Amino acid sequence: MVRPQSTASFAVGQRILWFGVASMLLLLVPFGQVRGALGADYHGQVVDTDTGKPIEGAVVLVEWHKKEIYSMDGGGIFHNARETLTDAEGKFSLDSSEGINWNPLTLVQAPRIVAFYPGYRPFTPAHPEDINIEGGGLYEIAEALERGAVIKLKRLKTEKELRSFTDKSSIASSRAPYAMLPNLLRLINIQRKMVGLNELRFP
Repeated sequence: MVRPQSTASFAVGQRILWFGVASMLLLLVPFGQVRGALGADYHGQVVDTDTGKPIEGAVVLVEWHKKEIYSMDGGGIFHNARETLTDAEGKFSLDSSEGINWNPLTLVQAPRIVAFYPGYRPFTPAHPEDINIEGGGLYEIAEALERGAVIKLKRLKTEKELRSFTDKSSIASSRAPYAMLPNLLRLINIQRKMVGLNELRFP
């Protein structure tokens, strides 16, 4: 006679199964990190669209989100972020490795890359034409910057346009902690001062 499996035994079996799956996925994490570390850095030059002159001191930000494997919606959890400033020739280089994802039940998504300088419309994934690609998504933008790309920033002409980009959400849609974005936040405050807004105070 076959005895029915008890609830306790079933629960133990489920835990063992999930532990095995999580362990296997965790073993794959370092390999994913190696692939990222061996890839080319994001690099290029930030210039004025109209004059072609380099923009020194622009911030270039890359941010990664991750998604729960079993999630069906498009929501993401913050994973990592880095930023850098352009040099006197408008050039920049930024590490493209997303960092190790220690949660085996999540997958790191394509990075969001943003460039910003006060007085200019920021480069965001909404404007792939600023790096001369049409209809590109996050992966296409990342690949273009791994090859090296010129980011063209368009100067804003009216106070209304300037006021459209005076906080973190309007420029980068960032979920990164404030402490990871000191240059972006400093430049935002410069733009706020340009239109007579109070400086933002960050924790």
